[in-house]
Amino acid sequence: MDEKSRLTNWSNAWRECLFIALVGGFLLLSLANFRGKRLDSRSTEVQSAAQLPPSTTSSRTPASLPLESRSTYSLILGCLENESVQALSTSAALLQIQWQKCGGKTVGKESAVRAKNETTGESLLLLENSTNYFTHYFPLNPGKNEIHILTGKTPKTIEVIRN
Repeated sequence: MDEKSRLTNWSNAWRECLFIALVGGFLLLSLANFRGKRLDSRSTEVQSAAQLPPSTTSSRTPASLPLESRSTYSLILGCLENESVQALSTSAALLQIQWQKCGGKTVGKESAVRAKNETTGESLLLLENSTNYFTHYFPLNPGKNEIHILTGKTPKTIEVIRN
């Protein structure tokens, strides 16, 4: 082998080693920055959620509520058009209402079933399966809460008192 080809081979080996070292260094730096930022932002979120006043956390999802605000209650009813509903007293912070379908109305149509917590002004998310309608778990204010559910021509009012 002549001198020129030996220098070229030696030069290529150094370039490859340098390239691998640069790529490895970049990956290590990126990994360190990514992990550090992610851990920092997570700890900030936990601290800020714990410091929020109860009025702010009531509009958050149940998983992010403080432990004492995660108590739930499911009210299961028959056909609302044929059933009168008594006042309910509960200590739960979140309520779900479920009732049987009767009359063929469906969620999302013009003559749809609707529900609203008149006390908080929140329109309730309604879901349905083949036999029932049900709401999401929604927050209750302390004291009296009036829930209006429209299934036919006249709305049904359910009075829920949160202790």
